[in-house]
Amino acid sequence: MLPMHNTIEHLPNVPEYIAIMHGPILLCAKTGTEDLKGLIADDGRWGQNASGKYLPIDKAPILIDDDIQNIGNKLVPVKDTTIKL
Repeated sequence: MLPMHNTIEHLPNVPEYIAIMHGPILLCAKTGTEDLKGLIADDGRWGQNASGKYLPIDKAPILIDDDIQNIGNKLVPVKDTTIKL
């Protein structure tokens, strides 16, 4: 059985940004659905490259905390919720 506790991983080349993990699973947040055209790769020639408009990382939703190393321990699951992919 894998250890399923929350940890943080700093993004490569951008140490001020982190990813929050629950065991080996990257946690996510539901965001807007506008301007998604071209952001999903397809099975066509060069389809592995998404071609849509990218937003700057500084426009993403953020969490602010002075104790960044322990932010994962402060997360609380929302009961009876699932994410459909």
